[in-house]
Amino acid sequence: VMDPYAIPMKVAIAGQLECETILKNTAYLCARWGFYADGRKLVTLNGDGVLSKDAKELPVGVTDGTVNLDAIRANPLLFSAHHVRIGDGIVSRCWDSASLDAKTTTPQDRDIVETSTGRIHRPFAARMGGSLKNSSKALGHRMFGRRKVTEFGYKSQHNYTTDAAEAAALGGHLFNPCAAVQKSKSSTGVFESFARPSSFNLSATNFIVVGSAAGSIAADAAAKAVISGMSQNGWLYAEEDKLQEELAATFSKAKSVIGVPVSGLAQALAKL
Repeated sequence: VMDPYAIPMKVAIAGQLECETILKNTAYLCARWGFYADGRKLVTLNGDGVLSKDAKELPVGVTDGTVNLDAIRANPLLFSAHHVRIGDGIVSRCWDSASLDAKTTTPQDRDIVETSTGRIHRPFAARMGGSLKNSSKALGHRMFGRRKVTEFGYKSQHNYTTDAAEAAALGGHLFNPCAAVQKSKSSTGVFESFARPSSFNLSATNFIVVGSAAGSIAADAAAKAVISGMSQNGWLYAEEDKLQEELAATFSKAKSVIGVPVSGLAQALAKL
């Protein structure tokens, strides 16, 4: 049961409580609030992001929320899972966690294991470069309290203080990143381990619209395809015409927008 018109907005989930259901419903309410509150028109999309091999671009696979992305989440350069938020020329992840197939994943500390659904929900490590299935146990500060997150938000840098530790805490980074892992270049020229970025420039983001016609597509057509998927799956969190207009404007500022069939997403991400 969801009441997106109340202030504050409310959602009640009855029956079996599943993490992915919580994420989906919470993301819907946050997406609606982010779009309408103060006229910000922040855009929230279903999809996972994986950094390019040189870590200079961010390919994001945009789905209707029903596509299984487990194969992508095994990528050592996984940036985000489930949802991304876009605003002010910045792409950021909504969650510091991802769900994985329990059959192929060994549980670790702080994992949430759902035996009934066969899913494992794992928080992101502070560093990138190792598979999420064998990731570091050094976690982001959001695992240890939300007071500063609610006061100042997450991911955006600021100049409220000159204290390095305080700035790191409020900017979405660890107080003490894993010092044992040193930066080293692999044969591909990519750092095997580096601090997990909290956001990416929209101008360096490549959107891959899953389920649409293959090949490069115009921003308007991409926005229409995404809106259609949202509508069919009950995730249209704003007025269709207004959201489609804002989404088209967002896609027009991205580095590229291409369409792929569901089976072609992993291959498209690999190319980028």
